[in-house]
Amino acid sequence: MRHRSSATSRGAPTRAACSEAGQPRLPRGVRLTDAGAALAERGRAIRRRLRAAQADLDVFARLDRGTLRLGSFPTTS
Repeated sequence: MRHRSSATSRGAPTRAACSEAGQPRLPRGVRLTDAGAALAERGRAIRRRLRAAQADLDVFARLDRGTLRLGSFPTTS
């Protein structure tokens, strides 16, 4: 029985996944297909928008920006 090195056996799931997805496997990893590149760009755009939304929420949480309106009635003051 032949023993595989741990690096070789760890690469097996990657090779199998690439094969199933139809990804070309290169000596130094995988290359995205055109469809994969388009999907990756959409993912990066979503991540940018989520970070911007989080930054907006952080500003409001720190009360650095925004409007605070107070009202009062003479009978309760």
